Amino acid sequence: MEHQLNAALQSRIPPKIAKKRQQLAIDLHLIPYYGTPNAAEAPYLYRSQAKSGTTRFFAYVTIDVSSVYSGQSLGLSVVGLCQSQPTRRSSRLRKLVQTQNHAGISVSGC
Repeated sequence: MEHQLNAALQSRIPPKIAKKRQQLAIDLHLIPYYGTPNAAEAPYLYRSQAKSGTTRFFAYVTIDVSSVYSGQSLGLSVVGLCQSQPTRRSSRLRKLVQTQNHAGISVSGC
């Protein structure tokens, strides 16, 4: 499902954005999880500092490009994170940024 969502987001990138180097915004989103996770949910939970009365969250990262002129933001990619594979998180984030080059977005340095 993640692959299909990213393909849909990247299929609608305006040519104007793909022509210039872009600065990307990478955001971590945490959705609070309450209760005791079952076996199917547990691998997808991310533990973090306590917020909203819990330390467990469903977590995902988004990459957006913002237009300075229009003030609008365009979502480019999304990737889910899980606590059980911390080394995989960094490789997934690296892959997420690299996919922007494959989508025709030229990424400017940090």
